Amino acid sequence: MRTYLFYPVLLSTISLFFACKHTQYTADKLPDELLRWGNGGGITGKETSYVLLENGQLFQRDGVQAALTALPSIKSRKADGLIDKAENLGVLTLAFAHPGNTYQFIELEDEGKKNRVVWGDGKFPANPELAAFYQELVQLTATKQ
Repeated sequence: MRTYLFYPVLLSTISLFFACKHTQYTADKLPDELLRWGNGGGITGKETSYVLLENGQLFQRDGVQAALTALPSIKSRKADGLIDKAENLGVLTLAFAHPGNTYQFIELEDEGKKNRVVWGDGKFPANPELAAFYQELVQLTATKQ
């Protein structure tokens, strides 16, 4: 009798495990909610950016016209926490665009809304909390390359 119950329970457990896997996205088909950050400017004007998805997937773009390349993912819980932190810092609503010769940016896309916060001009320093968050994101990508 126990054998008859063991296999259905095992099969149900295995199917639940595979049903809980997160959707994997490709560079050309990204979801509606994502966090983007990076830097650019200087003599070449080149921009390097990173894209983080809620499921933990991480992408890099080295140049505005370059294709996104996948980097090793992070845990989805950490990714979701970083996106929430960007929302709490007001990235989606903050109107701050003061690039200098070189600049840094954080961009958030959520539910059809998109906003980019840019700083680099020494006369208009970024909010210290925003700058610290940017450094946290930079550290995240430094370990993934």
